[in-house]
Amino acid sequence: MKKNFILLASVGMLLTACGTKPVENSQGNGNSSEAPAGAPVKDGTITLTKNHDGKEVSFLHERTQAYIDAMYEAAEAEDLDEEQMYRMRDNACGTVNPVDYQGPKGQNDQDHFVPIKLEWNMDGYTGSYKVKYATDRMLTDAKELTVTTNSAELVNLFTDTEYFWQVETEDGSHDSAVGSFKTYGHYRMIESGLAYNVRDFGGKMTKSGRRIKQGLIYRGGELTNVQYDTGIPQKHIVTLDANTKDIFLNTMNVRVDLDFRNAGSESNNISDSPLNTADFGDDNDNIQVTFSRQSVSSLANFWGNTAPATLKNSFMAFSNAKEDAAVYCHCWGGADRTGTAFFILEGLLGVSYTECLIDYELTSFDNIHTRRRDTRVTDENGYNYNFPDLTNRIKQDNPDWATRDFSDICAEWLENRVGFTKAEIETLKENLLEPEE
Repeated sequence: MKKNFILLASVGMLLTACGTKPVENSQGNGNSSEAPAGAPVKDGTITLTKNHDGKEVSFLHERTQAYIDAMYEAAEAEDLDEEQMYRMRDNACGTVNPVDYQGPKGQNDQDHFVPIKLEWNMDGYTGSYKVKYATDRMLTDAKELTVTTNSAELVNLFTDTEYFWQVETEDGSHDSAVGSFKTYGHYRMIESGLAYNVRDFGGKMTKSGRRIKQGLIYRGGELTNVQYDTGIPQKHIVTLDANTKDIFLNTMNVRVDLDFRNAGSESNNISDSPLNTADFGDDNDNIQVTFSRQSVSSLANFWGNTAPATLKNSFMAFSNAKEDAAVYCHCWGGADRTGTAFFILEGLLGVSYTECLIDYELTSFDNIHTRRRDTRVTDENGYNYNFPDLTNRIKQDNPDWATRDFSDICAEWLENRVGFTKAEIETLKENLLEPEE
């Protein structure tokens, strides 16, 4: 066996079926009454009954996780060396097909964050509880939930992150020990209300050993608070209500709406973000989002670059993304134009080729789309989606593709076709990658 398994393990690609350490489902049980050293505990009279005991917990749907594991295992079977992991390759990941991991038609809602459930008990107490959770054992700057039952569900946590949590009575007179768990995986799906196919761009490890920052850029489908018809079989459905808007503005901190759709009927002729124009009579109506219309074509034509100014504006938005001013990038479904942009951006940052392909195919789990890396997909309305058109175009433009890092190919495209300078490319990378340890 070559070095690739060691590298896969080092970046957290834990192959659960290959004898690596187990990953607990987000609903899994675990009991502990022992607080981590130094944790703040008053009396510990509340007993944690589902603590997860410091285990790794997956917040992905089990079928989605099974697909990801199958892709990792297929890449392992290719017996790649370390350099090949970051290069394009033919027939990557063999015959793994996302369709085989979809749920029944109409029940394939596998693109949301599966809540992490916490449970506890205190004999004789009938009041409310406060649940505190944070990323340090002293619970500094902890977030709080108030619940009236003996359980709570946490959503939209960061991936590959250790969390600590504690329960106390509403008056603060009694508390529990501090529990802990670590979230698992490189793909941070978002519980996004009515919106679909929404996930964080961040969380993935890169060849440099630096992880892509989470909470800066999100990708997904369109946002609209009205249903409208553009004269084709596929209708635009309502994807924005008060709860969804609150998630986008206050959980995801979206302040830039980057829209790849055209300015006409496809987007219902809007000239401002629905996050601004859809009023629900609450404080969120006062939060303003910058609307950036950057209409682009899809797949191979995207790479062929018929709109360099538009693409430069888009990648500059990524370069300027911040935690308190995140970018939400979308087209109609978040599948093709959006999928192409992030396939290239992931490649640029040094994500393994396998994980670039996984992220493109994860769109297959939103109950609306099916996208495949290796073949044309024709939907029920007769529309064709052909990802190999894109990869073949990239290979045609780069005859040495099999011996070059995909990162170098993407950087060359961004410089020569989009108009970024080398310095701008480095600024983009530095903004999106976590600091070196």
